[in-house]
Amino acid sequence: MNIGYHHYHYRKKHTEGLVVEENKLKFVIDHLVYAFSVLAVFVLLPQALEIWIGQNASGVSLITWVGILLGSLFWLSYGLIHKEKPIIIANFAIALMDFLIVLGILIYG
Repeated sequence: MNIGYHHYHYRKKHTEGLVVEENKLKFVIDHLVYAFSVLAVFVLLPQALEIWIGQNASGVSLITWVGILLGSLFWLSYGLIHKEKPIIIANFAIALMDFLIVLGILIYG
């Protein structure tokens, strides 16, 4: 039976620094996701500022932003259930921005 040998060989390669290329890509992507989380918040910031500073939400769709907020909340719950820190951090920040935009639309729209 070969049950368990795969894990042993993978662990041996990993500790000896013989990690395959796809694991390096995974490592890079796992770390880049934090940068893109911050970037996503900054992409939403102009819309939020336009609404809150300009006190004008005309032309901004409430239905669209509620949908985006619900999507972010879904991914946040997915991250919490699976204990995936990058998904939790990214979608918490994005859901917060989405909520501020939806609130601004309700107040100034």
